[in-house]
Amino acid sequence: FAVPGAPTDRSFEAAFQRAAGKWRVGLPEAGLRKKPGLQGPIDDVFYDSFLMVPPSGPSAHTAVNAWVQHELNWMRVNWRGQFRGDAPEKAASDVTAEDIAENHLILWGDAVGNPLVARVLAGLPIGWTKDELTLAGSTRPATTHVPVMIFPNPLNPEKYVVLNSGFTFRAHGSNADQTPKLPDYALIDVTLPPTPTAPGGVVTAGFFDELWQVK
Repeated sequence: FAVPGAPTDRSFEAAFQRAAGKWRVGLPEAGLRKKPGLQGPIDDVFYDSFLMVPPSGPSAHTAVNAWVQHELNWMRVNWRGQFRGDAPEKAASDVTAEDIAENHLILWGDAVGNPLVARVLAGLPIGWTKDELTLAGSTRPATTHVPVMIFPNPLNPEKYVVLNSGFTFRAHGSNADQTPKLPDYALIDVTLPPTPTAPGGVVTAGFFDELWQVK
């Protein structure tokens, strides 16, 4: 963006938005929109204060529960190995309104095993019942599939909520390997083993659009 005249001292601030193919001056209208610090992908949650919330009880399905416990433990161990500290963690019953106001939340499990997942689920763009899981137009059995995703927290839209994911790179041989491997969301088949790029079989994956909607 440039205008003729003397250079600015960088104190000038302005906001622009593009709608119907045209730019105009002004802030975006109210509602969910991607913006710096709230644009994904999943690994963006680690650029600010975050809090992991493990399940309070088992998930509804045995295979899903085993996968959740494995991935949660993988995150704990590998966070310490890569970043030399313990990832901050709290039980769901101990999470306060202040925690929700100040932190991104990483929630593990399903609505049966984690009460915070149950609280936010209605505000997320997924359908997750005891029998079926629907994400981005793909429906799979809930007995063997799990969503991993990042989205504005329905309890505090200025912060993220992440479901069932730590950092998404799994290879540690080189810094070149330590880059995000999943976008904003993915549907994972837990019957398939993890790979260097995914925590299981990736059925579908993608980015939400600029309004945090499925493209």
